[in-house]
Amino acid sequence: NSTERLDEHELWSRIEVLLRLLLVLSFENLLCVKQHLPELFYILLMTFYSGDTIMRSTTHGLFINIVHSLHTSQIVHEDKVQTLRYLLNEFHGLAFRLHFGIGGQKEISPFSIVERDHKTEKMPINMVENVTNSLFSIMNCCFASSNCLGTAKHARLLSLIASTAFAPNPSL
Repeated sequence: NSTERLDEHELWSRIEVLLRLLLVLSFENLLCVKQHLPELFYILLMTFYSGDTIMRSTTHGLFINIVHSLHTSQIVHEDKVQTLRYLLNEFHGLAFRLHFGIGGQKEISPFSIVERDHKTEKMPINMVENVTNSLFSIMNCCFASSNCLGTAKHARLLSLIASTAFAPNPSL
């Protein structure tokens, strides 16, 4: 069952619930970020800029919580803690929030009830590159070497992406 956009798929309401659940679990690093980093990054890549403002804000919140979990659980290599702290501050900014399609909207708590705006937008393709580069920068902070190329986590992320690259609705 192929659709042009992920948020038009019949399973989108289930994906929304699962994303919100991941966001709630991410508050106290209950996602076990160290073990599941490639899978979490894959979920972010497949769902960012999808859905209405609430879901785009949810995906951004999940992204921020994953980065924060990496920082607080000391997964980051000691020489790169400052770099990750700088990136985390940058990811909170308006310029980066635009990459998730939420711009100037206030952050939406997963525990609050808000009225949905049902505004969906087509994602500019350059947003994918920006978010992917950000994920790559974060992953680089987890290793002593200058980058994460050739590591098991990087290979796992690439295998997830490659396995769905040419399939219709790869997120499903």
